[in-house]
Amino acid sequence: MGMLPEKPDAFRLLRSSRKASRPPPPPLGAARWDDAAPALCVVLAAHAQAVLSVVEVAGQLPDPTTLASGTLVMVLAHAETETGTLGRLFGGGKRDIPRALRCSALLAKGYTRIGAGADTDRTDLAWGFSP
Repeated sequence: MGMLPEKPDAFRLLRSSRKASRPPPPPLGAARWDDAAPALCVVLAAHAQAVLSVVEVAGQLPDPTTLASGTLVMVLAHAETETGTLGRLFGGGKRDIPRALRCSALLAKGYTRIGAGADTDRTDLAWGFSP
């Protein structure tokens, strides 16, 4: 765990959930989401009842060898769950994924300079950089 990475102007949003809701605010106080931004932010997908493994989380991360060297990849703690409308009304829709699991998945996938922390909005973040 360490200092937060330098804030990019924008992040590209990557979502694994097929039932995506409204996007979260960009982390680190970045100004906007931008499909052309080099820095990435991943919103994981999780089933409401299942426990995710490192392999399942790593499978939702982009292959670091396909990214430019030094690309920042953020992984948010709040995973979107694939629940129906009724489930979202009664507290479903999001689930927290522990930092240790997100950081382990980044390491297993091949990312470097891995860290975790909270930004000024107290958004729980894990990050890594492509080699």
